[in-house]
Amino acid sequence: MQEAPATTQEERHPIVRGIGWLLLIYFLIRIPLVNLLVLRGLAENYDLVQKIEFAVYVLSAAMMAVTRNSFRDFRIDRLSIILFIVFGTVLRIPPPSAVSTANEPTYYAFGIIALALGLIVLRSRRYPGRWAGADWRWLVLGLLLGVVQVLVIATLGPLFSGESIRLRSTWPITTGGLLLTFLYQIGHSAILEEPAFRGFLWGYLEQRRWHPAYIWQLQAALFWIAHLNYFDRPFTLWISLPVAGLLYGWLSWKSGSISAG
Repeated sequence: MQEAPATTQEERHPIVRGIGWLLLIYFLIRIPLVNLLVLRGLAENYDLVQKIEFAVYVLSAAMMAVTRNSFRDFRIDRLSIILFIVFGTVLRIPPPSAVSTANEPTYYAFGIIALALGLIVLRSRRYPGRWAGADWRWLVLGLLLGVVQVLVIATLGPLFSGESIRLRSTWPITTGGLLLTFLYQIGHSAILEEPAFRGFLWGYLEQRRWHPAYIWQLQAALFWIAHLNYFDRPFTLWISLPVAGLLYGWLSWKSGSISAG
């Protein structure tokens, strides 16, 4: 028996229109504003960066709230929601030793938004098939491709432009340091980018009858433009980022969800 659609065509139209406006605001913040901060030398202003990340997180949460009854149309699965909420609450709160940031209210504001989203999702209507599927085989493939990408960057980066993989200054290049980097990438990068680039943008353009190949190319191009602040790292800017955008887009395209990316 064929699975019923998550929402009807009449219900989907205002959802798509709302997502279009939220995506516009998201990309206006994520692309020109962030790159402008870098060009003006404000990227090291930690408080300002935190507030921009919070704005992006709020917009992503708003898109999830709007599409809560039709997640499948936007490639949102249960695992991606769990990661979004967990990394927006517990893993955003600074440790007690971080005296300089422990009183920063932005950290706790992430948690409020994440918990509110969790309540909205739990209390929403139980449409059949509203979730995108998350096959563990795609998750394993995503992890393996991520490892390969890191190894390629670590090997070729220094050869081409003297670049090396940069862990945060306090994390040694050990198994523990790499694990912390992995968690940091999920909590501070993936949850702020994958839902928008490979989830809502993809679903929005699909609803507009775009061909998947064109969506794949556009999201990769926007992903690259959003990281022009890596202009001082030519291998990353011209090779690693374009490949990453195409790779993560391919994972979303073929798996039907954003979790693998």
